[in-house]
Amino acid sequence: MQTIIRYELVIKVLRSALMLDTPDEQINEFICFFGKHIGCDRIYIFEDNKKEHVTDNTYEWCRQGIESEIDYLQGVDMDIIDWWYKAFDKKENVIIRDVETIKNEHVYTYNTLKIQNVKRLVICPIRYKNEISGFFGVDKPPIDDHLGLTTFLDMIATLVISFLKIRNSQNKFKREAKLSGYSALGQIYTSMHYINVKTNRFHIVKMDRKF
Repeated sequence: MQTIIRYELVIKVLRSALMLDTPDEQINEFICFFGKHIGCDRIYIFEDNKKEHVTDNTYEWCRQGIESEIDYLQGVDMDIIDWWYKAFDKKENVIIRDVETIKNEHVYTYNTLKIQNVKRLVICPIRYKNEISGFFGVDKPPIDDHLGLTTFLDMIATLVISFLKIRNSQNKFKREAKLSGYSALGQIYTSMHYINVKTNRFHIVKMDRKF
């Protein structure tokens, strides 16, 4: 019954998100809806920049009274959470029921989470073309059903990557259109310059004839 309710919830939020115009608005609506439904403190999406070996918090929803962290979580060194990626590679999610339990084994991760006042969290990978491209996380999820929640979040992460792909396609189209526009302007400028040169020569010829 709970699974049916969750699937119905997904359909409901998809309809709500798709009413909006841009992928950014759709993704924000998506995570906002689920954040309120799950009853967590914060939901966030990180996207990896493998060239720079960092990951960036690109989307975030926070429950009322919870401080936003997105501005402080740009260019995060992936080595800080390298053990998360190792878990992802093994098709596993990361479940931390009590952040104090990782204090000794994963010091850098612990310190990063502690600064954010995170007490427990669930992290699911975002895969694109069979590669990890980031992750989808929930801070302070309900305690009673972490495993059920990760299964649910896996499904949500699949939908998130679909929105991200649409966003990337639109951004690529806009960049190409912009470059095409610059190219067209360049051609117009070149043509006008050519016409001006030809016009000047024409006047010179006429003046020569007068003299």
